[in-house]
Amino acid sequence: MAAIWFMRLSAAICLSAIAAVLVLLARDWHREAANDAALSVAQLHVESLGGTLYRDEGDDDYIVWLPNSTVSDSQIAELVVLLRPLATGSSPSPDVPRAFAFNLDGTQVGDQSVLAISTLPVAWLSLNGTLITDQSLLHLRDQRRLSIVTISGTKVTRPGINAMRDSMPQVWIPVSDRGAPR
Repeated sequence: MAAIWFMRLSAAICLSAIAAVLVLLARDWHREAANDAALSVAQLHVESLGGTLYRDEGDDDYIVWLPNSTVSDSQIAELVVLLRPLATGSSPSPDVPRAFAFNLDGTQVGDQSVLAISTLPVAWLSLNGTLITDQSLLHLRDQRRLSIVTISGTKVTRPGINAMRDSMPQVWIPVSDRGAPR
């Protein structure tokens, strides 16, 4: 009698373990499906703005490519809302969100765009020829994964660059002496 009871208990434990594994697999599948949907929506939005959004397989970051487009500060703010679920939704670890990189060279975006972007984890920003000022660099001060910000042809000043370099020495801000900020 004890052997039958033990076999039933063992079978129940096995079924419980299988059910738990199936729940975990379903949760992972659901998270991936939700992430794929969020990525598709964000990609369509970026394409409507004249750019592309893709995932860099090497760095595992999302790249937003909008150089020389007519994108505005309000459109960047809308885009950031669509990108936010991608930061953690597809990450291998919830503790390490994916980062984003933006090429906004030659656009009319300014400090408000950088403020919106700063709510995401950012790996790099290319802001050459935009309307940003020193204020944009202040918005980035909490970005721990940021490695480079390009700012040629902007209203960023030498004191603004120096302040960012002092507070974030890991960030490279290339500046040539020719046409250097004031």
